[in-house]
Amino acid sequence: MAELVVLAAGASTRMGHPKALTRVAGEPALARIARAWRDVDASEPVVVLGAHFDAVKAALPDQRARWVRNPRPDAGRTGSLQAGLAATRGDSVVVWPVDHPLAGAATLRLLLATPGAWVVPEHAGRGGHPILLRGPALAAVLSAPAATPLRDVPGHVGIEVVRVATDDAGVLANLDRPEDVLGL
Repeated sequence: MAELVVLAAGASTRMGHPKALTRVAGEPALARIARAWRDVDASEPVVVLGAHFDAVKAALPDQRARWVRNPRPDAGRTGSLQAGLAATRGDSVVVWPVDHPLAGAATLRLLLATPGAWVVPEHAGRGGHPILLRGPALAAVLSAPAATPLRDVPGHVGIEVVRVATDDAGVLANLDRPEDVLGL
């Protein structure tokens, strides 16, 4: 059984408002990610929030999710993922940063069908998001120092990163600033 952890605990200083609420094609980024997940799996996503915890929950009252507050979001993405993993029960987790909301359900299906402990979608030769972690990859993340960049974790413990090609350019879209959203 796979689960989804959405990482949305950053301060969003470059965006100027919580990235989870950034409107993408008429809907908040978090809602878009949750909808893509529902197309693949009916389980509620685990959503990790930081400073904007109350604001995001209040703005999305109908969003089904298991909400997790990261008490130390400044520690980085690995620390946020560790907080989210504490709320999961599965041995397979899709990790989806909220600032990459454009990937689709087909990419999720591709990730879930690809064997490997650490699976990354690749478009035009570049790795993107969301990613899939299983078994030893989950253990490696949980045992890493919270401030370790997530991309460094597999190399520290010798886990092979499996890259799977996709035609979904959305895996590369990183919405960090208001100008990144223009035209979407």
